[in-house]
Amino acid sequence: MPPDRKGKRKVAEGTSKRKSLSFAEKKELCEWKRDNPSYNQENLAKKFGISKPQEFKDQKWDRGAKYPEIESALQINRAGEANSAPLEILEEERKILQEIIKQYDPCNVYNVDETALFWNLEPSKTLSDHYISGTKKSKNRITVVLTCNADGSHKLPALVIHKWQTSRVLKGIKKDDLPVWYYWNRTAWMQVSV
Repeated sequence: MPPDRKGKRKVAEGTSKRKSLSFAEKKELCEWKRDNPSYNQENLAKKFGISKPQEFKDQKWDRGAKYPEIESALQINRAGEANSAPLEILEEERKILQEIIKQYDPCNVYNVDETALFWNLEPSKTLSDHYISGTKKSKNRITVVLTCNADGSHKLPALVIHKWQTSRVLKGIKKDDLPVWYYWNRTAWMQVSV
């Protein structure tokens, strides 16, 4: 075998390209794993005709044998706050909440929600006719809290939580003159103290 060129991975003789699973095969694999949770990766590989596992022994730690095709098919993204609600009792709890809210005027029932605003984050997609190199994503953020009542007749000013007590753009400006309520803490997150 000729010596490797810089930047090229060394490929062992006699190896072939690994099988990639189609969408239908990935779906079938996920359903099979759901119905048979005791199946490990080796059993799934045999069932779906995936070649021998990749070894990761050349790294600082030994991860053992892994099947990237199976791992990518079974990879699940977390659902955030949506999964934190107990779905089994959701309807019952909703009715209880509606009974409590009925005791009050809609003008006295308020809804508060917070959202993160990554004010320095560039779009992840763009239009171009050539390759554009990527940059590290900015994590500069503020938290914005919005509040209004149920009938929409009263909206409180937005509450903004920033990382700094006085950022550069606000130097020399009194925070009481801003059209928002301004708070700050080290993480720019909503806290009990706010």
